[in-house]
Amino acid sequence: MKKSIFKKVLIYMTTALLLFLLTGCMEHGDDKNKKTSASTEISNLIIILGAHGNAYAPDLTLIEDKVLSACYQGATIQLIVDDGTPFLETYRIPQIDENLSDSNKDRKARSYAKQVLSTCRSARAMTEEVDSFSALSLAERCVNEDTASTTELVILDTMLPT
Repeated sequence: MKKSIFKKVLIYMTTALLLFLLTGCMEHGDDKNKKTSASTEISNLIIILGAHGNAYAPDLTLIEDKVLSACYQGATIQLIVDDGTPFLETYRIPQIDENLSDSNKDRKARSYAKQVLSTCRSARAMTEEVDSFSALSLAERCVNEDTASTTELVILDTMLPT
């Protein structure tokens, strides 16, 4: 009796382990596939950044991949700092020449991404209050003026008013 229960538990555990190992519990593709698939469609990126004096700095590692992907695509990156009077910083990333080697394309894209992320790190609110609604309105105007087929909005802020 105990042997049959042990066998059943062992079979269930083995089945569960095989399902876990053989299903999609991993990233599909590699970085090169991401770069080539991302370059087929130009996508613009809008980042609303909460750089408040009385709060922790936002975790920029959350957007590093998106910024790098936008740099590979030659997209427009718009950084909106959420404060009492939200302000906008626009980066128009030039298209990376297709005739360059992969390492040079990578170097250029990482250089552009480093500039954008550096600005994000050094961004500070100019006024004491927070007006998240105005920041969202500014992002909406950016989307309406945009001619790209896809625009992605990333919010790195609590959006809590003061």
